[in-house]
Amino acid sequence: MRWCWTSNEQLVDLLPRVRQAGAELADQERSVPGLPGAPLGRRAARRARAAVAEARAIPLAERQCRADRAADRASGGPHGAADQGARLERARGGRPPAARARVSSGTAVHDQRRMSKHSSAPLTPALRAEPVMDALPAPSDCSPEGERGELQPFRHLYLHIPFCKHKCGYCDFNAYAGMDRLMPDYLDALERELAFARERHPFQQLDTVYLGGGTPSLLPADLMSRLLAFIRATFNVAPDAEVTLEANPASTDEAKVAAWLEGGVNRLSLGVQGFDPRALAVLERKTDAAQATRAFGLARAMGVANISIDLIYAVPYQSLETWLDTLRRAIALEPDHVSTYCLSFEEGTLLYRRRAEGRVPEVETDLQWDQLDAACTELEAAGFRRYEVSNWAHAGFESRHNQAYWRCRPVYGAGAGAHSYATDGATAWRWWNVARPREYIAAAPSPRADGEELDARKAAAESLMLGLRMVDGTAVPPGFDGELGRLQRDGLVRRIDGRVVPTRRGLDLHNQIALAVL
Repeated sequence: MRWCWTSNEQLVDLLPRVRQAGAELADQERSVPGLPGAPLGRRAARRARAAVAEARAIPLAERQCRADRAADRASGGPHGAADQGARLERARGGRPPAARARVSSGTAVHDQRRMSKHSSAPLTPALRAEPVMDALPAPSDCSPEGERGELQPFRHLYLHIPFCKHKCGYCDFNAYAGMDRLMPDYLDALERELAFARERHPFQQLDTVYLGGGTPSLLPADLMSRLLAFIRATFNVAPDAEVTLEANPASTDEAKVAAWLEGGVNRLSLGVQGFDPRALAVLERKTDAAQATRAFGLARAMGVANISIDLIYAVPYQSLETWLDTLRRAIALEPDHVSTYCLSFEEGTLLYRRRAEGRVPEVETDLQWDQLDAACTELEAAGFRRYEVSNWAHAGFESRHNQAYWRCRPVYGAGAGAHSYATDGATAWRWWNVARPREYIAAAPSPRADGEELDARKAAAESLMLGLRMVDGTAVPPGFDGELGRLQRDGLVRRIDGRVVPTRRGLDLHNQIALAVL
């Protein structure tokens, strides 16, 4: 999953226009025969999406993710991941199609890279960042609300592996090509950080471990075996823990899969992204449909019982027909989980520059929505349940790690650019590591770059926003009656038995929920 931040002041300036756009959208939908109950009104939605796109166009002070991808990412979350990376797992979250869509699984709070790799992360304002202390506050410290409780222990671990064979043209995650020679030194630094964290922070039995990137599958089998063994020797990993590894089909082979399984990996997140050669060429993916199919089949045959695949839509030159073919080929593989991310053009990437130069076309907004609708239809027909903005799963195969982000559970993020999130149940703290691998190696075992404290109101707002990424929603928090009332009138949420849950429209337009709540 990943997190994108803007100042509160900038966001507040835009809120009236976003809300007005939402009101116009609702008015126009009511005026069109047969439209009530539909997920969107396309002409009116365009106005709302333009306002959201403008909000997201504000210069970002923080571009690292989760979650996921996610997220994922990561997305990908408030806990962000180097795109925990999630991808908010590279906080790794998701957002609805927009003229300025981004492939990011994950959300504003956690998704570290990826809320999960291409998760479309919802807009999250950066609540003024202040220098973070070397360690979490001592028990004697007080929050703005007075005495604070005990810090909740970490039960979720994210590790960022920033290496890639090739950085794709759309990618703005914390990933680096051509640095393979740093892998042994990086692993040394990662182990030093993990050992240091284990001594300084409260950990309980780990429920999830997530290895995101970058491309974790690029690590040689011996180095990955060493890392997985170190994790189990340093932490108490639950016997039924979900241990996820992100893999590129091109770097997935029999020796590596055997090492992953032996080390306890039981969930694979496979970066397929697509099957159409032209779309893959636009994305600068160095894998093809045959490699993706081979890698999936190899992992399944060797005993990986939980496999997720990532797919990207709204790619230039990708028609509705080629996207439908991609969905159907993905479903035919019989994965357990699917993440669908809307491509976005992030400033600083090669794809962004090519679009600015007119070398790749814009994708029509209506086509983006049609592709999202197609994903909903095809995946639901195949027995998948959409349990989060960008994520689909068969029953029992929802990503437990990404759900930890979306539920604001404490997550420790280790590695270059990784984000961590801690809370005492009211006040929350998050911090992130230095991003560049060489700087991270030099800074270990304490590579923290900066961080911030969230008071009870800010932490509750982020918890509500992230909870509304999930179909099951969240408990109705005190103090948000006005915001929830507006969202309910706009058809974005509904209340059920003391909980607030997003509607289908709310899932597709989650950025509007984020803007209203934060």
